[in-house]
This record gives sequence, structure tokens and C-alpha cells, in this order.
Amino acid sequence: MNRIVLIGNGFDLAHGLKTSYSDFINWYWKQWKRELILCHCSILEDPLCSIELDTEETDFTQWHGFLMQNSIAYQQMSGMEFYDAFSNGGLAIMKKSKLLTRICQSIETKGWVDIEADYYALLKECLKKNSTIEVKKLHEHFAYLQEKLIEYLLEIQVKSTNKDIVLSSIKEKIYEPISKYDIAISAQEQFGEFMAERANGDKICDVINYYEDEVSMLKGMTIHNIRTYQKGLFINDEVWNHLNHKNPVLVPDNILIVNFNYTNIASLYLSPRIREHFQLNNIHGTLDNPQSVIFGYGDEMDKYYQELEDLNDNNYLTYIKSSKYLDASNYRKLLQFVESAPYQIYIMGHSCGNSDRTLLNTLFEHENCISIKPFYYQKEDGSDNYIEIAQNISRNFKDKQSLRDKVVPKDYCEPLPQASAN
Repeated sequence: MNRIVLIGNGFDLAHGLKTSYSDFINWYWKQWKRELILCHCSILEDPLCSIELDTEETDFTQWHGFLMQNSIAYQQMSGMEFYDAFSNGGLAIMKKSKLLTRICQSIETKGWVDIEADYYALLKECLKKNSTIEVKKLHEHFAYLQEKLIEYLLEIQVKSTNKDIVLSSIKEKIYEPISKYDIAISAQEQFGEFMAERANGDKICDVINYYEDEVSMLKGMTIHNIRTYQKGLFINDEVWNHLNHKNPVLVPDNILIVNFNYTNIASLYLSPRIREHFQLNNIHGTLDNPQSVIFGYGDEMDKYYQELEDLNDNNYLTYIKSSKYLDASNYRKLLQFVESAPYQIYIMGHSCGNSDRTLLNTLFEHENCISIKPFYYQKEDGSDNYIEIAQNISRNFKDKQSLRDKVVPKDYCEPLPQASAN
């Protein structure tokens, strides 16, 4: 019995990295702020935005003097604060692409943004107009945004990546034993077979040998302990509850981290000792190889997707993830793991939104998937986002009965550990 750990942006955020799309857009405007303060010309532009001196209202000397006079105030502003102040300042004309306009509106109205979802919304607008010209323009803007995102995340990664960033509390969760209460009712027989296989003394010795450095409960286990846990595999619920639902020898046979992030934080959790049983799949590529980065939208279940394909115009499919997955073997390797044995899924920091629905549907509804356990975000006020994750998971299922059986109830779920603010 295996485990797949889905790693999303919330995983990097849990380690204190400012990797949200809102953080990225804030950085983008801070770059603009710096350029404007230092500029000696009346117009600056990039593929997403242009800021031009309103020559009818003021001249360049007045413009430059204004910037220098207010440079200290601007330097103290966040990127988005600068954007709000400058776009309404009256001394210049700001022109933004439709993509950047929509992104900024999302942040202003919701406080967060899903860039890939906003991109897809604009792509569907192009579909309605059947405008190849607008699609090409949208993709030019999206390509530049991807380039800037990689630049930003590289800065974050260089500043943050070191072995000290690893959280032992998260590592324990990744390697922890499988709990029988996490397993779907329809898969209890399979779990029973897994328990029976682990009741073999030789197998337990093998498990201890390659997991003891990663699972604290297995460290220093003796022959007496082994016999105790062999007997404990089939004890009654009252005793099992006393063992906190988890028998330490029931660790997964193999663990696969499916990293949806571009950073290398997930790789820091790999154990050199058990590499044979622990794999990392950077399904969306890595910053070290920008050409491998997959950035776009992946929802073949969307009602408009078939219309995109029926147009017979490949310009519309440039940033559809389903096509981009074929650039590398990562997706096929994931399918090989999925087909190899029953598996449970841990969700750590992935919202399970529609931008990855094609892939998630494949994982969630596969007959070998026997459990889906979300680790939710616990907010400071005591509330959490378990229900939001569950609702998003639901959108990845066609079979709702299977959904209700496989998703672990909140009673048996827990928050994703977070790095200390200090």
C-alpha cells in the first residue's frame, strides 16, 4: 500500500516563503516602482503595462521632480499600494493588458488571485469572439508573466532554500503510518490484506530497517516490540484507539511526492537512505530548468474545453496543461505509480482548484485510490479551510458517492504544520 503526497503552494507558504500569486504581483509592482523612481524618460513599458507622461498636463522636468520629491513615500509603499496610488495620481497615463487588469482587479476585490484561472477566463472570451489575434496577444502577455514569475521565485528560492527550513512536524506526517480510519469503507478489505502482510516478522524487520530514521515510533524497536506490534495489528478498536489509530509498522511501502510547485522545497524532504521507496515527481517542472515549467490551465472537464479543441486552432491550446505534460515523462511516471498498487493521498497545501482538475480527477477516481486526506490551514482566529478544500475536491469527482467514501472526514484530519513566525 502506497502514499501519494500532493504538494501545492500552501506547502511553501507553510515554510514562510512568500510564493503566493499575490506576493508575486506585489513584487512586480515594486519592480515598476523602482524603475519609475530612477527613470529619466517620459515613458516606460513592458509587455504587460506602460506608464507614460501626460504631456498635455505637465512636462518632463515637473514629472521627474514629482517622482524625486515623493520617492521616499513611494519607497515605503508595498507594490500594490504603489500601484493604487500611482494609477490614480493624474500625472501619468497607465495602460495595462487585459490579463494584468483582471489580475489586479482580483486582488483588489478578493485579496487573492488565481492567475491561471484568470488566464482561462480570458481565453474563453477569445473563444467567444473567435479571435486568433487576441489569443496570440493573450499568450504573449502570459509568456512574459511566466518569465517574471520564474524570476521572482528564483529570488525567493535563493534566499530561503537551506536544510534548516525543513519542518520536522511535516516530515513526520509525510512518513507516518497509515491509519485504518483514513481508509475508505470500500477499501477496508484491501487494508486488511496490507495488515496481514505486515504481520510477517521478516517484512516488519525490512520496514524498520529502511524507515527507522524517518519515523520516530520505529526508532530502537526491539524483537519484543515487533511481536507486540504483530499482535496489535488485529486488536479491537478500544486498544487501537489507545494506540492513537496508528500502528507504527503500517508505514507505506512507497511514498511519492507530487510537487506542483516550481521551487525545490519539497526535495528537501527526500531521504537518501530510502530513495528506493521514496520518489519525487516535479509534475510542473523546476526553476533550475525554466524550459520545463508548466504554467497554464488543465481542466478537460470544463464545458468549454471541447469547444477549444473543436476550433482546430492550436493557438488556443498553447498553455493547456494536458498538452504540456507530453513535453516530459513526469506524467507517465505518475501513472505508473498509480497503477502499481493501492494508494492513499495526502494533500499538503494544494487547493485542488480547477486549474489541475484533469490530473486530480485521474488520481482521485482511480480504482487504486483508497483515501484522500487533506491537511487544512488553521487560521489565527481558530477557523480553517477544510470545507473549502473538500468543496474543491468535490469538483474533481464525477462519482460523488466515491467522493464521500474516499475523502477523510475532518474528525480524522489535522492542520498542516506551519513555520514559526519568529
